[in-house]
This record gives sequence, C-alpha cells and structure tokens, in this order.
Amino acid sequence: MTQLRLYAVTWATDTAGVSPHNNERTEVFFKGCQKATSGNACLGCFNRPLWDIAEEDRMREINAVAEQLIEHAPHKYITIGGGEPTDQPEALLALCKRLKAEGFHIMVYTWKDLRYMMLNRTGERQFFIDLLDTVDMLVDGIYDPHQRLYRPKAQDGFFSSIGSGNQTIWDAHTLKRDKTTVKGYKMRDVTAMRLDDDNRLIYLKEPQASNTICQIL
Repeated sequence: MTQLRLYAVTWATDTAGVSPHNNERTEVFFKGCQKATSGNACLGCFNRPLWDIAEEDRMREINAVAEQLIEHAPHKYITIGGGEPTDQPEALLALCKRLKAEGFHIMVYTWKDLRYMMLNRTGERQFFIDLLDTVDMLVDGIYDPHQRLYRPKAQDGFFSSIGSGNQTIWDAHTLKRDKTTVKGYKMRDVTAMRLDDDNRLIYLKEPQASNTICQIL
C-alpha cells in the first residue's frame, strides 16, 4: 500500500489559497525536497526543516491520512506543499484522488515548471497530466526572492502568503474544458483571485496581463 512521508498539517489557515469560507483552507506539508538536498535549493526557501529525509521519518498510510483530513478539515479545501510534494508522485496522486472523490478542492505547489515537464525530459510528463486531471489548481515555478510577492493585508487567501512573480497559477479546469491545453497567469499579472459558486477560479488581472498556455496533448 502506498505510503506518504508527511511533515505536518495546518488544519485552518487563510494564507494557503482561496476558498468561499473567508479563504480558510487546510494545508498539508510533504517532507523531502530532492532539489534542496542536491545542493540546489530555491534561494530564500523558508521551509528548510522540510528538505531532508531521515530514516526515522514516520511513513503514513495514504488512506489513514485521507480519512483524518476528511474527518477533521473544517472545509473541503486543501492545499498541498512541502518540501516538494511531487517528489512523492504515487503518494501525492493517490491522496489527491482519494480527496477528490470526497469533493475536495485541491491546490498543489511545486517548484517544477509545468511546460518543461511536458517535454518529458525527466520522465514525469504522464504524472503531471494525471495530477492536473485530479486537482483544481497547480502553482508552479522556482521561488525567486527578487520577484517576491507578499501582501499581508491582501486578505484574499493567496497574496497574503509568500510567492514570487515568476510563478504560474494554473487553472486545471481549463484542461478539463479544452482537453489539450491548460491555462494560467503569472503571479505578477494577478491582483487577486476568488472562486465562484461552482468553485471555478476567477482571476482579477492587471490590464496588460495575458494568459499563459501549456500544451498538454
């Protein structure tokens, strides 16, 4: 049975993305980041304790983690970060599928560039396609402290957390509609976000903003 290396869960936070419940979401932190432990950590990474994998790390059964989230999350809105969650691809996908079956809205953070993943030079292309088919939002890109975005008074659930302008906020629902492409916006081009009554992502954008497109199929 697939197991997960989990660091921590924050049951209720308003700095992990948008939700109709005053932007309150549950945040799940995966442990381990191969990029960081190879000596190539993102500059300014503030999650140093989540980098390393140790033998004493407790491995958790996916179903057990999912059941706890289903039972205790105050709302069905989950954000998954790390560490680097896609370094545990089978566990991440299994957890997302289980939560999606229960009606959760799911957002995942990754430093990996989606468009580069689609070139399949790392062999991860199919995994990312399967992930996009399961989650609602994907935020990709290396954190760049020189493009740091942090608006502590934004109160939109997203820009009150730390990110950088080069990162892309992908709306996975656009792939479900278009079948061949997924669309998103660079964080620097977005002023705020919200979800409509059907959990569809609404971007409030800068006047010059144009969407970013990634060819999937």
